[in-house]
Formats: sequence, structure tokens, C-alpha cells
Amino acid sequence: MEYNFAVAGCDEKMKSCKQRLNELGFGADCLDSEQIKDTIRRYRNIVLPLPTLSNGCIAGVPFDEFCGLLDNEQTVFCGNTAPEKFPCRAFSYYSDEGFLIKNSRLTAQGVLKIVLDNIRTDLHTMNTAVIGYGRCGREICRIMKRNGADVTSFSRRMQTFAAAENDGMKTDSIGNINKKLCKYDVIINTVPFNIIEKSGLECLTQRNMYIEVASRPYGFNISGTDTFNFRYVLAESLPGRFTPVSAGMNIADTVAGILREEKSNE
Repeated sequence: MEYNFAVAGCDEKMKSCKQRLNELGFGADCLDSEQIKDTIRRYRNIVLPLPTLSNGCIAGVPFDEFCGLLDNEQTVFCGNTAPEKFPCRAFSYYSDEGFLIKNSRLTAQGVLKIVLDNIRTDLHTMNTAVIGYGRCGREICRIMKRNGADVTSFSRRMQTFAAAENDGMKTDSIGNINKKLCKYDVIINTVPFNIIEKSGLECLTQRNMYIEVASRPYGFNISGTDTFNFRYVLAESLPGRFTPVSAGMNIADTVAGILREEKSNE
């Protein structure tokens, strides 16, 4: 086979990635932390998980130690970590637009599952606020609306207002979110900035559920969640949690696409 891959990690998502690479005609093995330390240099191509770093480690191996195991003849395919941090040639599949679109759809499915698992009322009676109308925000708005929720998209820019309205959503300015927060049964944040103020949080009760989809520093400082009286769900890495098989296949398909493009440019 032309390419042989080490897939870092042995969870269901990375096993799915390995299987998909095999289906596409590549040799691939899943490696746990000890196998990475012992055998990583046998592989010319290495696929890293998403998120790539967890508590400063890649698949259980500290980042600096992992990089020390690599040589400059290898190629790394990483997720949401800058390729230039690696001591060899590296590509980020997380920067691929097709990957991000598919990942956003899986994220939206995860959000819907969280909502359905935690509410005791008809989705059609729910007022839902989605903060941000990027890839994830858009897919979350769409899936919630398709399932009957009354959805309002909160965003900053005129073009995102127009996109949301074109998709049939109600719209409002992020500048109004704090004074209107309490009217929504479900608040879903996709913006990685502290935009929710204490005044907005204080009006929420157990009737309200806040779902944090954004990455750090999140929509507000979550260290103080215990002081407020509302339901809070930190919902990071939803594709890997709820749809790991599809998430792994998405990684493998994107890596294969990067290789095809590289070969066509030779």
C-alpha cells in the first residue's frame, strides 16, 4: 500500500477513522499511548484526534514528548492545533471547509439529543435562543426549527442577520441578549467569548437550560455556574460523544482528500 497510517488513540471515533482508512485502501493501525511511544517512528503518516490536545496530551502522551518521538520525514494530520507546532510536515484537517460543515451537522445532532434528553415538554412549545450564526450556529438553528422549536438567532453582523432570515429564523442582536435571556427555555451558545453578563444569568431559573457548545473561554466564566439557579450543560466535542463513527469517518475522508490534493499538485 502507498500510505501507512498510525492513528493516535483507540476510542470509538479513532477506531472508526482507522477502519475508514482501511476501506479507502490505506494501511492503518490504532495506537494507544504506550504503542505511540514504542512504534510511532515506524509510520510515515500520523492522524491525530479531535480535539488534538486533551490536558496537554495527544492520546495520553504529553505534547512535547510526542513531538520528540517524531522525525522530519513524517507527516502529521492534526485537528485544532496549529500545524507549525509539529517538528515535521503537518496539515490540519480541521481547516478543511468540508470537514467543518460535516462536523457542524454532527454537533447540531448532539445538541438536539441533549435537549431531548433533558426537557419534559413538547419541543413545539419551546422558545430557543442560539447565539452565533456561524457553521455550528446555523446547523443548530436549522435542526431545532425542523423539530418544531421557536428559534431566534442572535448575531452581530448584517450578513449573518440576512443569512438567518433567509433560512426562516427570527433574528436579534447579540447586544440584546442579556436583557432577553430569561424569556428562552433553551439558550445555546456557539460564540467563544464572554458575552453573557451576570445580570443576564441572574434572571435564569431551573426552567431555563443553557448549553455551551463554544470552546474556551465560553459564553461566560463557567467557574461561577454553581452560584446561579439554572441548568447548565458544557457540550464540547459533541461529534465524538454522540456520533463517533461518523466523526471518525469524517476525519479519514478529509485526510484522504488532503493526500489526493497533494498528489495532484506534484
